[in-house]
Amino acid sequence: MGAVNFRSVAKGETTVDVFLSSEETITCPDGTEDVRNETLRTEEPYASEPGPVVLDVDPRLQTAHGEAVVNLVHSVAPGCGSNEVQILLPAQGISIDFTGTSELVRARMTGSASVGNAFDRARVSSIARDGTGSAVVGTFVDATSDASWLKYAVEHFARRGTQPEIPENPAPEGGLGALGGASAFYEPADGLGVLSEDAIVAATIGAAPGKEMVLSASTLSVTAVRCASGDVGYQFRDTNGSIETPVDISRQLASAQAAGTAQMTEVLYDECTDTETTRLVAVPLALDLAATGPAVRVRDTYYFSAPPQPVTRINGWSLRREAAGTVAVGTYTAPTDFGAISRASR
Repeated sequence: MGAVNFRSVAKGETTVDVFLSSEETITCPDGTEDVRNETLRTEEPYASEPGPVVLDVDPRLQTAHGEAVVNLVHSVAPGCGSNEVQILLPAQGISIDFTGTSELVRARMTGSASVGNAFDRARVSSIARDGTGSAVVGTFVDATSDASWLKYAVEHFARRGTQPEIPENPAPEGGLGALGGASAFYEPADGLGVLSEDAIVAATIGAAPGKEMVLSASTLSVTAVRCASGDVGYQFRDTNGSIETPVDISRQLASAQAAGTAQMTEVLYDECTDTETTRLVAVPLALDLAATGPAVRVRDTYYFSAPPQPVTRINGWSLRREAAGTVAVGTYTAPTDFGAISRASR
């Protein structure tokens, strides 16, 4: 299994990347079973030496032919405790042929982030076609492909000023959201007790007219305990849940507050006994954030056409601000390591 990829960059290099592998189960001299692995790859990803490497593609992406002369590396891991052997194969001939069989697939994606007069934008347009093909790799492989495709893509980038940092977007479509996360690590004097705690708390206001308000949280803690055997073991406690409760997020995304007591699912795994228990627990939750950065406007559009399937179009934006404050889950209260407050389009 594996792939042979040719890539040609406008006003740049044409290169080839080969990675083929196989494995088989073998019986060792002592009667046990092991796996023998064999790989064939280019000396480096997307190689062009010693060359030449050429790729001819017709404008409608209906056919393509590529030829290359590059160095290959043949690796064999015999298994059964034997060491892997690698052999450099210089100047090996590579070729591929492609014939398109599907309709053209068209895709266009754009994205931008801006703060004031500074912005960062990207646009990628592509056409592609699935098809059938074959590949020849040195004297090792001469096979028909069961998954071939050909793609032409154009990328455009623009930037002005300092590239804005993009905060998280916890807001649902058409609503508002806030998110805070915190972690703490401890070193108990005798090595036993809580070693780490992590918590993520989110508050959301849904789209009108319902504007459903939800406060949710998830946590993970690790505790070192003394097992009955006398050894040290670990308990992993994972909780998650949510509650409908009032959420206050300012229109300017300057602050966010919410609090409530949620019925959360707690899963406890005890390494000492190799057991897992699940229960419902009532846990107080709270989130209190204040924005610490400017509003970053993020816009994304997506167009995808693959006949006979319907065309897919996505067009949305969000306004996001970095934030800091505190999160609280049960008895664990801590300043945030990261936070964000946002508004999103429908």
